[in-house]
Amino acid sequence: MASKQIAKGKKLWILDKNDQVKEIDEKEVLENPKKYMDVQIWDKPTYKYELIIKLKRVRVD
Repeated sequence: MASKQIAKGKKLWILDKNDQVKEIDEKEVLENPKKYMDVQIWDKPTYKYELIIKLKRVRVD
């Protein structure tokens, strides 16, 4: 049995009129460009950010 390879398309983020972020495939934009004429399109970031809060002990004189 031959295995099927799933092609990963490039993911994009779009900002709609309400500044809501939506993740879409690049293929979707290429197939229906009129739908995305008035929205901002961004590359999906490849980094994950973590918020770190830390207590630091300092010596008081």
